[in-house]
Amino acid sequence: MVADVSSTGLSGIDFCMQLPETKGVAAIPLAAFTDNPEPWKCKVRFAFCKRPEVIREAVCRLTAAS
Repeated sequence: MVADVSSTGLSGIDFCMQLPETKGVAAIPLAAFTDNPEPWKCKVRFAFCKRPEVIREAVCRLTAAS
């Protein structure tokens, strides 16, 4: 999931540096993935890493809901 953190007044890098300490959550600044970081300076990426069986269950639930 990608989030725009510009409303915090922080760059994505600064936001991600303080997030683990302040909220116990980690994110990655999208600027780290590109050679043109300016357009991505306030965007961060959250990953939801789960066990395969949890992902399968989520897929089943989402499929049933559609």
